[in-house]
Amino acid sequence: MKKITAILLATALLTVFTGCDNTERNSESVPNSDNSSSSTVTSQPESSADGVPESVESSESVSDVPESKLSEEAQRLLSELKITNFVGPDGITMQAADADDIFDSGIGKFIDQTYDEKGMLLSEETTSTVLKYDFAYIRYARPYFYTGAFPDEETFKERDEETAKLPEPEWFKIKAGDTLDCGLTVKRAEYLHNPLMQGTLNKMEIELDGELTLEGTLFITTNDSDYLLDVGDIQFVPDPTVTKGIPVISDSYDPQMDIFRASYINSDIGYVESDAGDVWVLGNIDDTNIDQEEIFGGNSVAHVRVTLKNIHGAAGGYFVSANFYAEIEDIEKI
Repeated sequence: MKKITAILLATALLTVFTGCDNTERNSESVPNSDNSSSSTVTSQPESSADGVPESVESSESVSDVPESKLSEEAQRLLSELKITNFVGPDGITMQAADADDIFDSGIGKFIDQTYDEKGMLLSEETTSTVLKYDFAYIRYARPYFYTGAFPDEETFKERDEETAKLPEPEWFKIKAGDTLDCGLTVKRAEYLHNPLMQGTLNKMEIELDGELTLEGTLFITTNDSDYLLDVGDIQFVPDPTVTKGIPVISDSYDPQMDIFRASYINSDIGYVESDAGDVWVLGNIDDTNIDQEEIFGGNSVAHVRVTLKNIHGAAGGYFVSANFYAEIEDIEKI
């Protein structure tokens, strides 16, 4: 009966959420400092003195205006929405009308309730509609990595002083064809959003082309009560002080809260903390040809240099963390 309760809810959300904004981005490198270039912009033709757009010379040319990319059903669902925009992690407002598709989740309605200061219910909105966009939100990991004994009060103070010097996290959109700073190319990006679900990032998926070599801490799942991972799953915490441009995704609608969560307490190594978000999952040890004695030397944790392929990320849904997944192409202990 392991994991059943949490997985049922997570599976329900993931089942419905299986995705590119219209922004022109540099296909050679995704900037992490120009959020304005990521926004969706709909250009409007200039109007003449009589208020008629100059591009429309007669009533006959009106029929040449492209129809909506949305199906009739998607337009119907759009017309029924009471909340028609949201602010993404990059601070840019996205419109429901700019979605690449709009569909019914099919798993029941999400609820958004508003209360007054006395706790009395003021209003309740429900919708099962989901907005699909062909982009995803990421940021790059900042250069912070700690491994050692579990921090005491003094160590935490030093950590806070160190992290206070880091720049603010900068989130931005990526779409198919973009190249990340680490050299990986975006193969597919998809973001699904329910207008009422302001407390949770509904679902996001990213597929990346290329290989990436990282250094960090490797350990194997031994907890048979873990509802997200199985015993033997290989978990990896990347070190962003060694490699720049490591992508990070978030399962929180407030992505400022996602930092420093890739932590692990173990008798062999103590504590691991990184700005690279949640752990990367690198398959199951039973499905690899890794020489465990060579890599771990009898311990359950190791510092390694690993080359990864078939990299993809997923985030969203209740009880679902934000992880990258990959296959190990090469690994060595360091």
